[in-house]
Amino acid sequence: PRNTLHFKSGDCDDLSILYSSLLEAIGIETAFLTIPGHIFLAFSLYINETKGKKLFRNPENLIFKDGKTWVPIEITMIQKGFIKAWETGAKEWRDGGQKYWK
Repeated sequence: PRNTLHFKSGDCDDLSILYSSLLEAIGIETAFLTIPGHIFLAFSLYINETKGKKLFRNPENLIFKDGKTWVPIEITMIQKGFIKAWETGAKEWRDGGQKYWK
């Protein structure tokens, strides 16, 4: 994370590690999501699936795993805004990322 901040750039693993580190530093649980040749991340909302489906207009853009609701983020898209990074991460998850969650 330090080098990524210093150089103000990085690839998917550099940016995922940095973003995850920042979230974890303030007590938000994160998970790395991998697909062949790529990594992105998700963070926990600390709410269950039932509540997640009630609170969000598009629950298909969430991950429901281990009794928690997770938000997938394609961190390389963050410069286009949080919503775009979320939508892209959700699409990557729906397109096959779920088979790599361990």
